[in-house]
Amino acid sequence: MDPSSLEIFSNIAYQCLQKTYELRPTMARVVEELEIALEIQETYDVPMDYEEMMATAVPPLLYKSQEELNTLFSKGVLLNMGKTWFSLNKNGEHCEMISAAECLIPIASIYHKDPYSSEYNSRFKMGSYLAYNRKFKTRVRTQFLSPKTVYAVNLVFKFMKKNPTGEPPYVALEYKLAENTKSSIVQLADEREDGWLMAKLYELTSDSRNVDLEIVFESSKKYYSSVLVIEGIEFRPLEKA
Repeated sequence: MDPSSLEIFSNIAYQCLQKTYELRPTMARVVEELEIALEIQETYDVPMDYEEMMATAVPPLLYKSQEELNTLFSKGVLLNMGKTWFSLNKNGEHCEMISAAECLIPIASIYHKDPYSSEYNSRFKMGSYLAYNRKFKTRVRTQFLSPKTVYAVNLVFKFMKKNPTGEPPYVALEYKLAENTKSSIVQLADEREDGWLMAKLYELTSDSRNVDLEIVFESSKKYYSSVLVIEGIEFRPLEKA
């Protein structure tokens, strides 16, 4: 228990035990002191893994209670010195997105001096990666997953040129884990509430907070469309039925 919270609670409890009515605090005073003690204790009770996470937040997180901290996390915050987007879902499970600048490695020649752009409303300081030739790989190392949770591994992206037809976004991107020889093809993407698109690549169950994946991507030979604007690789808990 937080020492300051304990001191406030002990003092008001002692005053309530006074023999004479005049020396006892009013009910309003008791409630006020207990609320102060509770607020201090809620801040003190922040889980240890949250303390580690908050130390890497950019900008620093400002909050007065666990409730305020949870509100910040539900909206999403930048951690890992701005390289990771972290949020809580409605079940309190951790969602984590690793920025393209942190995890993406080009594997084909690029004809543009700077493949990163801030023109697409990226949440990351480095911006989004412009995959002109659609050949790249990602080395994704998570730090904040919820253990024993089933996750969807998603590619979060946009098209440089929007589809004017209004039809479901067609991606046609081949990908495989680095140690595999057989490729898969992601074809359709879902629109997200944040304005980006999301293509599901894998499902996995986390054993701990840390996952290390290397995924290789290249454009399907059967289909080619607009340049991809890569925001990052996201680990999102699957919705429970």
